[in-house]
Amino acid sequence: MLNDLDEMESMISSTLKFARDDAANELIEPLDFAQLVKNLTENLDVTCRLPDTLAFVGRPLGLKRLVGNLVGNAQGFGTKVEIELSEKDGCLELVVLDDGPGIPDDMIERVFDPFVRVENSRSRDTGGTGLGLVAVKMVAQAHGGTVELSNRKNGGLRATVRLPLS
Repeated sequence: MLNDLDEMESMISSTLKFARDDAANELIEPLDFAQLVKNLTENLDVTCRLPDTLAFVGRPLGLKRLVGNLVGNAQGFGTKVEIELSEKDGCLELVVLDDGPGIPDDMIERVFDPFVRVENSRSRDTGGTGLGLVAVKMVAQAHGGTVELSNRKNGGLRATVRLPLS
């Protein structure tokens, strides 16, 4: 049994390395990040506060995955989702807010580890695989950026992604 677990761990590590390499190999190109967010959310029940345009140079598929995973998580755990996009201190700042239960403080950093889910009782069919936030972090880091999660004062979660503009 231990050999099987070691083999599974090795396979998982290889898969994550492949995903990292795949993200790093995607072509970098100029894009309008505000339009990317608009396109991804146009048929969703979310409130967006976006500039008309926000020029960015990055990997479009990875960035779509980043935004999609954050918005999907917010919708999965909350009933009200807000997205804010701005330029601050030479960085693109994307904030996704929800009114869900938040994350226990001792789990905030752990949710960026592969296969970690806050709610273990949830079915894998509805609760995800525990890789969404791993992908978000990998995409942010591939763009030289960061992602932070914090619980909101009146409930819910705040996800903040900062990506350097140059």
